[in-house]
Amino acid sequence: MQDMNQSSQFIPSSNTIQPEKNDPEINFANYIGIAWKGKWLIGVAFMSAFTIGVTVSLLLPETFEARSLIQIGILKNELLVNPAEEEKVFSTDTIATQIRTQLSAPNVSLLSVKNRFDVKTVIAQDKTKLNILEIKARGQNPQSALTLLTIVDQLLIERHQKLFETAIKTVEQEIGFIKQNKVQIGKQIVEVEKNIIRLDKDIQFYQKEITARADVKSEAQGRIVESYINLLDAVKQAKDAKVMAIIDLKTSLFELDQELQKKEFEKTYSTKPTTIKVAPVLPEMKIAPQRRQIVLIAGMIGLFLGVFCAFIIEFLRKNKSLLRNVSAAADKSST
Repeated sequence: MQDMNQSSQFIPSSNTIQPEKNDPEINFANYIGIAWKGKWLIGVAFMSAFTIGVTVSLLLPETFEARSLIQIGILKNELLVNPAEEEKVFSTDTIATQIRTQLSAPNVSLLSVKNRFDVKTVIAQDKTKLNILEIKARGQNPQSALTLLTIVDQLLIERHQKLFETAIKTVEQEIGFIKQNKVQIGKQIVEVEKNIIRLDKDIQFYQKEITARADVKSEAQGRIVESYINLLDAVKQAKDAKVMAIIDLKTSLFELDQELQKKEFEKTYSTKPTTIKVAPVLPEMKIAPQRRQIVLIAGMIGLFLGVFCAFIIEFLRKNKSLLRNVSAAADKSST
């Protein structure tokens, strides 16, 4: 009996209050009801935001964008300039000042000028940077955008042309120096060849004298023959040295010819100036403002604010007594 009594204590009574379960359908219906109650507030908020969006989109000035592509020149198979450096150069106040001067707009701020154009390096699909610069210029009408883009392109081309001309002068100086060395070596070869001819004559002379005195028997004539033999050896050594000198000079001349061909090849085939790859054209469509997007975003913000205010008002209405008690408690505590 005692066990039965104890077990009966753990059997829940039918009168025990069970916790309420949240029903998603009921909660959703409540949300819909709250929104329906505040439909006028939501409607006013939506229409106000919609009107503001339409007004702002109509007041914003139109913006047109022109675009061109510039291919950076090469010198000795190397880029004439670093594209990243060009991006930095064309973001400076110096370039902005030059552009402002050519635009004849002294009252326009440099920041405003810099914000109207971009110079960026074109990046391929494999994330590698190409030797191409993309120039974009913006204006309130197609002609102003094209004018600004033309000025930026001209400044960039002129800057690169100066660098290219300087580099070409350096290459031409190197070529001229090689040609001068070739001329000097050619003169040296001619001079050495003349010396060899003179030495050959001396050799023939000494050999003739030695042959003529082959049968001499006196001591004096023997000394003369011996001196001729010594002179003949000395002349032959001198000739051998001259021959080696000619070989060295011709080797140097051959190396200079190779170097000259290389320089001329680089100048002709591995050196190209900066050019406009895609010329600027008059833009036909504006890029801003995106009126539909502005109005859509404004309407969504208005709708959200309206719903939010409706829920806040409903919350305050349902908890009015609680708020009064909190206020009363706050007043008592202050006294």
